Amino acid sequence: MLLSQKMRIFAVVAGITFLTTGVLMIAVQWQAQKTLKEIQERDSHYLLDAVTKAVENQHQSIIFYRDKLIEHRKKELRDIVDIAFDTLENNRQLAGKNGFSLEDVKRMSIDQMRAMRYASGVGYFWINDTTRPYPIMIMHPTEPELDGKVLNNPSFNCALGNDTNLFQAGNEFCARDGSGYIDYLWPKPTEHGLSDRQPKLSYVRLYKPWNWIIGSGVYMDDVEKDVDTRIAAVLDELRATFKDKPVNEGGYMFFFSGDKKMLIHPVLEGENVATLKNPVTGQFILDEMKLAAETDNKLFTYLWDRPDYNKSKTFRKRAYISHYKPLDWYICVTYYDDDIERPAWDLAVRMFGISLILLALSLIFSSILSESLSSPLRKLASAAERISKDGPAGVDIPITGSLETRELGQVMSDAFDTIRRTETSLRESEENLRITLDSIGDAVIATDIDGRIVRMNHVAEELTAWPFEQAKGRVLFDGVMLMDPETGAPMDNPVNYVLNRDKRYYMKTHAVMVTHDNSRCLIADSCSPIHNSEDELVGVVMVFRDVTDKIRLEEDLRQTQKMDSLGLLAGGIAHDFNNMLAGIMASAEIVATKIPDVDPKITKYINLIIESSEKAADLTGKLLAFSRKGKLFSTPIDVHASIRDAIAILERSIDKRVDVIERLDAESSTIIGDPSQIQNMVLNLGVNAAHAMSNGGFLAISTHNTLLDADFCESSTFEIEPGEYIELCVEDTGLGISREDLHKIFEPFYTTKDVGQGTGLGLAAVYGTVKDHHGAIVVESELNHGTQFHIYLPVSKSSMVVQHPAPEPLTPMQGKGCILVVDDESVIRTATENSLTDMGYTVLLACDGVEALSIYEKKKDKIDLVILDMIMPKMNGPDCFRAIRKVNPDAKILIASGFAKDGDIANLKKEGLLGFIKKPYRRSLLSQLLSELL
Repeated sequence: MLLSQKMRIFAVVAGITFLTTGVLMIAVQWQAQKTLKEIQERDSHYLLDAVTKAVENQHQSIIFYRDKLIEHRKKELRDIVDIAFDTLENNRQLAGKNGFSLEDVKRMSIDQMRAMRYASGVGYFWINDTTRPYPIMIMHPTEPELDGKVLNNPSFNCALGNDTNLFQAGNEFCARDGSGYIDYLWPKPTEHGLSDRQPKLSYVRLYKPWNWIIGSGVYMDDVEKDVDTRIAAVLDELRATFKDKPVNEGGYMFFFSGDKKMLIHPVLEGENVATLKNPVTGQFILDEMKLAAETDNKLFTYLWDRPDYNKSKTFRKRAYISHYKPLDWYICVTYYDDDIERPAWDLAVRMFGISLILLALSLIFSSILSESLSSPLRKLASAAERISKDGPAGVDIPITGSLETRELGQVMSDAFDTIRRTETSLRESEENLRITLDSIGDAVIATDIDGRIVRMNHVAEELTAWPFEQAKGRVLFDGVMLMDPETGAPMDNPVNYVLNRDKRYYMKTHAVMVTHDNSRCLIADSCSPIHNSEDELVGVVMVFRDVTDKIRLEEDLRQTQKMDSLGLLAGGIAHDFNNMLAGIMASAEIVATKIPDVDPKITKYINLIIESSEKAADLTGKLLAFSRKGKLFSTPIDVHASIRDAIAILERSIDKRVDVIERLDAESSTIIGDPSQIQNMVLNLGVNAAHAMSNGGFLAISTHNTLLDADFCESSTFEIEPGEYIELCVEDTGLGISREDLHKIFEPFYTTKDVGQGTGLGLAAVYGTVKDHHGAIVVESELNHGTQFHIYLPVSKSSMVVQHPAPEPLTPMQGKGCILVVDDESVIRTATENSLTDMGYTVLLACDGVEALSIYEKKKDKIDLVILDMIMPKMNGPDCFRAIRKVNPDAKILIASGFAKDGDIANLKKEGLLGFIKKPYRRSLLSQLLSELL
């Protein structure tokens, strides 16, 4: 019985061991070979992508080099022709001197130009006149037979796409612009004579005194030679990098061109391999490789020699091929299959030897234990079976048999007692840990040593939109993804970083998390390793939080600070500019009055100076509106009236193909503000919208009332209070604004229009107007889908509405009295003195507040009024005003400044200031104000 049982144990153990060994050996060999091939395929694709990217970067540098080289050559052409012009101009000065006639000078100039050569004789000059429609050749050094000929031969139709007469096109350029570049085909001088026609780029310029057109050019093949030299240098660099770099053991990389020339290869480099054939298919092997490069896997398998073996022996080989089309290069990463199969086979052989040893040991061990363990082990097995079904509670472990089995039984009994106690403790610890993690405000995810999720708190489930029941056991970033917020490229898994380096990881920049339900948020995170009691790495804990709202608020704050800084700059520029304009306008008006019988043309120019000064003053007005330093006319106004006035102007001035739609639905339309600023704001927005619709479209201007709550006001970058607002919406169907430009549109002088098409101050003035009126502005735009401006202005309950002021008189009014003019700009003092003297006033001058105070203390009884600048050295306008008022509390003082804050003027008026006049101003306005004050 025992012998039969032993034999059965032997047979079963031997059979199982042998079968397991065979199956395991085959499975391990197959799996190892498969894994190694997958790894090699992946690495080959990575290497192929990296090399292709390197080639692409090098090609981009070549393109950049070529563009810069062409620009350099164009500048050289312009400089060379300018030198020739200097020669002609110097020669022209000789005409009529030392016996030289004009014809002598021209002949001498032609001879000089004919002899002027550069670039090893390839560069030269030619001259033709400006006869229409076809000019006459005056001199051509390489084809002298053209001299004196009318250039109307069809063979000269080689310019601007090879269908336009070269010299006629040059005449057109010079007649319109005076000079220009032209591309065409023309023979090139060589040591063997003139070549066939080649592409050429020339610069032509009109020498107007003689109606000559001077031209000189560069042949484009000289430029391409430099580019080819650059490409050869790139090939040398790639060759040095990849030629001897092995792939696996015997594989390598090689490059070939579309015309089947081997660019980089360990053996065939520099050869034309168009005739190489595939030994299996008999087809040209490079043609097959080209086709393989267009497939998804880019894989081509074939038989080939190994450089380290006999040439007569062929091996199965794999090639991964990428085609870089701009250079028509094919990049190949190759390796031999036996380099992958050999390690797998060696591993299987070693496993087979180990299995034989284990088989022998297992048979010996089974023989020894079979007799002593059968019965006690069955009892223990029965008890273990009951425990596996019902759990350790209520099951007794039998302690019988030999000493070893009794000890085993005792150990199992003690172990299960420990398990019972441990289970209870674990349940309590698990509950405490769950409560602790759910109490943390940040998201927490823990993984095991393989990066698989073992724990998540409630915040992490909500932030990733991934319930723990679904996420458990999954790799963390199989369900969510991190992306670079700038480029949108996937970011490396921080868990892998910690697992590979056993170091804590802090994200240097924020990342975009794409959650399990494909929503996105901006997060900041850190990862830390988890160690057991032996300080062994057993997992990773990742802690992160949603910082989307925080980053948005920080960006809004930075934008607001930038706009405030720009406002300070704009105000300073406007102040200095207005001072200069004041002197120019006043001087021009004085000239106009001093010489009334002058030539009408001169009068026209004087009026043009005055009109230009007024336009420039309007420009500074926009700057002051943006910087909030201009004087605001604040009174109850009907917004709808200003909007209708602006729409009436728009309908007469913009493209008729733009339909203006008016929907003024706001029931409460009264605000506190300046009607002219509101009108200008609507005009600026309407004109910008019309410019964005060059082919016509719809411009909708609408209003309605809305209530802004505290949440909206707190999130806005504007200083606004909750309450009732009128929302003005200006919407167009134009080109829209790109995301890159959207945050810069309110900056002064920023414009996307062509030079001469805009100052870049329109939207800056809109921004300033909105802030002046304690409102807010929101922009929504998408390229090719139009733009919407939403402007919110606080509603006023006042029933009084301002009427527009009457226009100022055109003729200055006469007066009398003594006026002290205080200004630090000498040109303003001089111009104001002359204007006031012409009006009949006596004038005293001071260059700053200190001098003004000294003069006033001495002559206060004679001085009837003081015209005082705001910003001056030593003592500014407000300080001087208060000092003069201390000397004479009844002193009449008028402030004249390029800008002034509303608060400053209001405070001074409370202290006795009579009035304010904004620079630059017309003499008529000043005379009217003085007449009212005196």
